[in-house]
Amino acid sequence: MIPIDLRPHTNAWAATYDRDRARGTVNAWGNSFPAEELPFGGSLALGGIEFELPPKADGAFDHCEALGQRIELPHSCRGVGLLAFGELGAQTVEMAIGSPDGGVEHMTVHVNGWLVEGNPPANSDRLLCSHLHYVGGYELSQLRPAMWSVRVGWTRDDGTWISLGENPFFHVVAMTALGFRDD
Repeated sequence: MIPIDLRPHTNAWAATYDRDRARGTVNAWGNSFPAEELPFGGSLALGGIEFELPPKADGAFDHCEALGQRIELPHSCRGVGLLAFGELGAQTVEMAIGSPDGGVEHMTVHVNGWLVEGNPPANSDRLLCSHLHYVGGYELSQLRPAMWSVRVGWTRDDGTWISLGENPFFHVVAMTALGFRDD
């Protein structure tokens, strides 16, 4: 597993600290994840995949809304793990995977929605935060934000780039390359 640096492709804020809640852009109401509960500058394992989140830099975007970004992979691989979530419920995005010989494989990727009600049972594929950040500085316990581990594999064993389709409701926080020829 090799983490993929998404910083050149980020375009929105998923997480805010109490002091900067107004920067949240997960939805039209400015809601966001509580940044203090996410391992920025560290790693976490979900669904058997290790993810690394870069340090959260003040004023810098922290994730990708899927808007057609082309992401180069560190070297040929057979899949990726996504730490992702859907806005306004479960979402899909079309993804293209390219190989050095010019071949391109297309697939549809699905992710669950980011809001979970109450206190659901534990789930090893989900990072569940304790509360949702509201712009007005208040807290409600009915909805909690969650990110999901999604494993995406393709039939070719030499994917060298990924192109995310265009769905601004599909959010990618981290990506890890999986399945190398020498595995």
